[in-house]
Amino acid sequence: MLRPLTYPILIWIRCSRLYRCLVEVTVELSGQLLPGKPRRRTLKLDQPLTVRDVAVLLELDDEEVGLAVINGIQSEMEDIVPTGSRVCFFPYLSGG
Repeated sequence: MLRPLTYPILIWIRCSRLYRCLVEVTVELSGQLLPGKPRRRTLKLDQPLTVRDVAVLLELDDEEVGLAVINGIQSEMEDIVPTGSRVCFFPYLSGG
């Protein structure tokens, strides 16, 4: 009987010298994270990164990000972002 995996599996792809292996990730920003930045963009990366690394690439402050979601599932900042994923960043919500 197979057990479910509890750790991420990285898939290695053999690449030629002429082409670079790319990880393609779509990123969306919401709310207060938007000013001065595009709402949606696609990143082509040389290697898989964590959610925190993607936030740093987008120049987002950790203290402003209230929620990170990968493919509709709430994620931690240390989770690896798989290729072809959609990552959404949301600010903290306030009100009363």
